[in-house]
Amino acid sequence: MRRVKNLLKHPLFIFIILGAFMYVIYGAIGRLVDSNDKKIVVSNAQIELLREDYKRTWSRYPTVDEMQNQIYGHIMDEIFYKEAVNMGLDKSDIAVKKRLRQLMEMMLDDYVTVYATEQQLSDYLLANPEKFRAESSISFSHLYFDVNEKEKATAVLNELRKGADISKYEHYSLRMLPISFTSETRSNVARHTGKEFAEQVFDLEKLMWHGPIASVYGWHLVWVDEVQKGKVPELDKVWDLVEREWAAEQKEIRKKEEYALMREQYKVVFEDSKRGVKDNS
Repeated sequence: MRRVKNLLKHPLFIFIILGAFMYVIYGAIGRLVDSNDKKIVVSNAQIELLREDYKRTWSRYPTVDEMQNQIYGHIMDEIFYKEAVNMGLDKSDIAVKKRLRQLMEMMLDDYVTVYATEQQLSDYLLANPEKFRAESSISFSHLYFDVNEKEKATAVLNELRKGADISKYEHYSLRMLPISFTSETRSNVARHTGKEFAEQVFDLEKLMWHGPIASVYGWHLVWVDEVQKGKVPELDKVWDLVEREWAAEQKEIRKKEEYALMREQYKVVFEDSKRGVKDNS
């Protein structure tokens, strides 16, 4: 009796019962909608569904002509469906099998529900800090040189490293870029100068001149004042995000477990064993 009670509580058993129930329901519907029946009934409810579906797609209701086309399309779908079933295309078609797999996965996704405790979310945040870490920021100054002035930029770099006064070179600037960036994130720097430039400046040593470094505009000499690594926020600041990531991960784990239980019930046989194909499913 205890084994029976445990079986009734098992998630896979419940899932199979739900699947069987849907199979019976859809089977009954399938018998009611005989593919050999040459009559297509377009109900008022179906027309309203087509009308609402059009609105969801185009954010407005269809005109009379557009609604007529929707109905024609629906009738064509029904006719092709019935003819395809009569030809047995629903039995072995790969596309049909993939669609049924998608429906099963959707059912399983709806069935698998997970709820986290505060401790579980706290542990998840601690174990995955990089998923939630705020962007690093940087403060730096730069001198700009045209795309054809790399040699000049190198010469100025040598002078600056020897202690030359920066004020002598402040005219090397670009109108569309500020001379100094303060506490800018990597994404903001990339937005101004390009991704490759942003990636390089965040790796530069502080308090010295570097370059020439290429951007989308030309060449730059860069002085980095400070790089601040992004901090991992407290749980209450990113609760919803952590909960969403945790739930998605747990759902995938549970779905794989449920599939593994189903998989155990099947034996896979390869027709040509000489090909060396392995069953890794």
